[in-house]
Amino acid sequence: MVLISCIYFYFFPILEGDALASFFLCMQNPEAVDVDYLIDETLIFSENQEIDDIDNLEGSKVFYWHGTEDPSIYPYSGKNVETFYTAFNVDLKAELEMVAGHGFPTVDYGAECTETAAPFINKCGYSGVYLGFSHIYDDVKEPGQNVDISAGQLLEFNQNEFVPEGAPNDFAQDGGYIYVPSKCIDGEVTCKVHFSFHGCGMGREVIGDELVKNSGYLEMAELNNIITVFPQTSPNEDKANPQGCWDVWGLDDPRKYVTKSGAQISTIMNMMQRVLGKN
Repeated sequence: MVLISCIYFYFFPILEGDALASFFLCMQNPEAVDVDYLIDETLIFSENQEIDDIDNLEGSKVFYWHGTEDPSIYPYSGKNVETFYTAFNVDLKAELEMVAGHGFPTVDYGAECTETAAPFINKCGYSGVYLGFSHIYDDVKEPGQNVDISAGQLLEFNQNEFVPEGAPNDFAQDGGYIYVPSKCIDGEVTCKVHFSFHGCGMGREVIGDELVKNSGYLEMAELNNIITVFPQTSPNEDKANPQGCWDVWGLDDPRKYVTKSGAQISTIMNMMQRVLGKN
């Protein structure tokens, strides 16, 4: 829900070779982003089969949340996201009026809702996970106070085996996390699969498992039988990425990183295939 904010906007001037300029353009001058240009570029990627057929997006459910008090990624970025996805006829729900800072919204864990401070988890009196899941998935149950996540399994896994041979490895060497709900362990029910991407400064090498355990994902996963994977990136000073952000501005390749052959995207696909039992 957080990652989606700028992922398609960072490559706007990257095509001209200026990665950091595009990074800050999206974050702090989103009114200057040429969304029509990005839509055209996306269509070209699709035509060239560098991404999947863009027509697959039609009718897909997309949820976007952005706090009105966010000083890091200015709220107008939300309008850009709306414009972009509307062009591809998705089922979009946008929550852009909530008074909140730059952080992951939870019911009762973290800093005050309007604050922007590490570890970027905010107690806002509502669950960001539930808001998103209730739009993305059908018949979602909202957790109460007594969801027993210990009945499921929170496991760690080695991410290195999923990185394509010869590709840059930006993943945490300590591993990623996967939560398997209790009813999914022995195949008692058919379970969904969800991938959750942490924000900048929110990976395990920065804050450990604080986000994984306190975001509300585990309770939602257990109650709704959703296997949830939490891949983890690693901070890298040499790449001007000290907070371990996901590659949304072309760390390793200024164009390929947003395509199916991008190092991080390929790695995530390999993880997904394993969870689905396809490799």
